[in-house]
Amino acid sequence: DQYSKDIQESLFPLLFLVVFTLLWIFLKKIKDALIVFFSGLLSTSLSLSLIKVIFTHNNLVISIVPLLMFVINLSLALHLFHTIKELKSFKLALREKCRPIILMVLTTFIGFISLISSDLEVIRSFGMLTAALMLITSLFTVFYLYACSLFIDTSTLTHPKALESLLPRRVLKIKEITMISILSLIIGFLSFPSINIITDATQYFPKKSKIRENIIDVTKDVSGVPILEVLIENQGDQNIDFLNKILKVETKLINNQKISLLSNNQLIKKINMTYSKVDNIPQMRLAYLSLRSRLPSNLQESYPIENRYRITLLGSPLNVEAYEDLVQEVKKVLFEYGFTEIKIDGLYYHLMTAQKKMIETLFKSFLLSLFVISTVAVLYFKKLRVFWVFFIVNIIPVCLSFGLFKLLSLSFNIATVMTYSISLGLIVDGSFHVLHGIHHHSHKSEFYRETVSKPIFIGSLILSLAFMGFALNGFLPIRQFGISLGLIIFIGMFFDLMILPRFFIKKTN
Repeated sequence: DQYSKDIQESLFPLLFLVVFTLLWIFLKKIKDALIVFFSGLLSTSLSLSLIKVIFTHNNLVISIVPLLMFVINLSLALHLFHTIKELKSFKLALREKCRPIILMVLTTFIGFISLISSDLEVIRSFGMLTAALMLITSLFTVFYLYACSLFIDTSTLTHPKALESLLPRRVLKIKEITMISILSLIIGFLSFPSINIITDATQYFPKKSKIRENIIDVTKDVSGVPILEVLIENQGDQNIDFLNKILKVETKLINNQKISLLSNNQLIKKINMTYSKVDNIPQMRLAYLSLRSRLPSNLQESYPIENRYRITLLGSPLNVEAYEDLVQEVKKVLFEYGFTEIKIDGLYYHLMTAQKKMIETLFKSFLLSLFVISTVAVLYFKKLRVFWVFFIVNIIPVCLSFGLFKLLSLSFNIATVMTYSISLGLIVDGSFHVLHGIHHHSHKSEFYRETVSKPIFIGSLILSLAFMGFALNGFLPIRQFGISLGLIIFIGMFFDLMILPRFFIKKTN
């Protein structure tokens, strides 16, 4: 709760302040900076309002949506703003940018709406909300800039010399592109399997807080966290032979996994030790039931003697790999003793499986969205090679990001996997503007530079620097979210400006 409060009250206001300050520096006039900045900020406010109305609450997945709307609409506003400055008219600017904007909104809408096929309700909600807000906020931004166009100074925009010197002035050669692509693919395929997947929330806190260590100490000294529930179907009556057989399973699990258990057998053993000093269950069913009657009523209800036999495994918090190993070991021991009709259950189990499934779903949705976007690009530009160019230019940065994840010790968690959805929206936005600019204005290099290259470069640079500031936050998902998003946006900008055009023009300058 405290980290969430810090993010709300400190981190996001700081993000907006950095973005506005950089806009002011790059656009030089505070009035122009405010006009562009508020297009993103108002989209964020609109998103939060709809979340409040529709869902009445927020969660870790849906809370990314307002940030996504901020990023995309800020980029959209920069493109329209620069084109207004160049053409001296909002109507001419909208006519020029109408097609790439529609393509970006349409393809991103299709990509996110495809998430309704997910098994997880939170992902379905994320997909539907994002798709709807893409349409609403983009339309809102266009009308907002139309209303503000009277206040935009149409004199020639001059950026700081340092920015002009950084702006790419040529595209890469085919040999350079081939080398970068091959290296990125190799790095990605080698790095991906070794990137950690973190689902254990105790690893999210700073080490100096010692929250994880304290929780583990409590699980050792007092009681463990209920990490797994095993339900064994009764094979006839729960007679002493049946209970002794299960006791062997429980003893083996305790010795092998260094965990504690909660079950009828373990509870009866403790009572029997108290009454008769025998560390075992009674060998008569009547005596077993007599001792069980001494249990508090809530425990008798939780661990019934009829129907299924229930075992609760208690231990320290585990990450997904260790947890999956534990589940497999439990199944192996149960099968070894002939217990095949079992059900694995429990809150911790469902949280673990849901988180991993969520991560897999988001990666699949990214690839599906990219496929849809590339297909739409082919239909619009009527060139088959556009599909492969679009797909490669957007998939290579992802592979390269895997290498950076490994190098910087970043992990896949519920926050970092969301960066791919956000960055895809921004990178694809830039890709459509690049293709449209080359397709219609390849002979006007200065016009292309002012209305395509500069908005993409300025927008990507501002957002990359702003999100990199998240590195100062102590909460692991937020810190790594900012670093990974900043890196992917910057890599995407490099590919959009220096690689994508090369497939459609002959000259490199």
